[in-house]
Amino acid sequence: MADTNFETLAKLGNTFMPHADSARKDLMAGGGQLAYYTTADTAVKMITNNEFWLRDSRVMNDYTEVRRGIGIVTQHFLDPALRAEFIAAVDACHPGVADEALTKFMDLRSHAADGTYLMSLSRHHADKSKGEDEDEYGRLSMWRAYGKGTGVALVFQLPDKTQPNPSMAFLSPVAYLEDVRAEMKKLIANIKLNQTFITAQDRTQVFYAVCAMLVMASVCLKHPGFREEDEWRILHMPNIYPSPGGLLKFPIKTIDGIPQKICVMNLADIEKAGMTGLTLNALIRRVIIGPTAYPDTIADAMVAAITEAGFTDPGKRIHKSYIPLRV
Repeated sequence: MADTNFETLAKLGNTFMPHADSARKDLMAGGGQLAYYTTADTAVKMITNNEFWLRDSRVMNDYTEVRRGIGIVTQHFLDPALRAEFIAAVDACHPGVADEALTKFMDLRSHAADGTYLMSLSRHHADKSKGEDEDEYGRLSMWRAYGKGTGVALVFQLPDKTQPNPSMAFLSPVAYLEDVRAEMKKLIANIKLNQTFITAQDRTQVFYAVCAMLVMASVCLKHPGFREEDEWRILHMPNIYPSPGGLLKFPIKTIDGIPQKICVMNLADIEKAGMTGLTLNALIRRVIIGPTAYPDTIADAMVAAITEAGFTDPGKRIHKSYIPLRV
């Protein structure tokens, strides 16, 4: 189990995952908005309970992509020269850490994503000055994938300040790559740049940071053909960074007929633990009603749900796209 010094973990994460760090900065500079595409039923449950559901990566609808990502990372480190280059950079900080983490990953790579929980979102482009119209219509490919005839997009405005992360759930971009050589070169350069900081950290912390990097790289790689989804993921890896104090819950739920353990983030509990600005009232800027035969009925229900949940200005948050439903 890794230590939970949040500031140190955040800096280690940024050091070992420079691609994600750079993408997060770009996301916030571009408005810091992400959209969750789902059914109206799921949206109402989320709002009523003030919670997120993260699902086991093995039951995600694109688990084949997760397996593909594991394969790409595996192939990279099976190359002796590439493996040696990475190990040398980490060994300069803590000898043996990289080899131990890679050996563990390689030994368990067929199960590397087991016990990893995900929630998928899409970057929301809503700058009208740039001709972006997702505030009006959402993204059609996402409606087709997740709307199921009653589609709703919850548009989140992310907090603009860095703060402790007691949930130990991490926001990461998806990388649309055929291989990871270019990103690994950037990573190695970043390790060398931050050698003094890494060397000063506890060896166990660095080991878990490398393990987390390998898992996150594996589960956040997708084929370039999916690039237009501009996907982001909230991830929780309890085998590496368990949430202290049992902050996250793991109930059994039946989804699409499949009984499964999920990870539930109650946002009120996370606020009480010190991470502010994360109630759905604070996060949800807009609710877009997607392609459906019942836009007015769903819109009325969503207004009622967010009113009951205590949202401010509930009527101003609902927008009906009126995209025709194709059947």
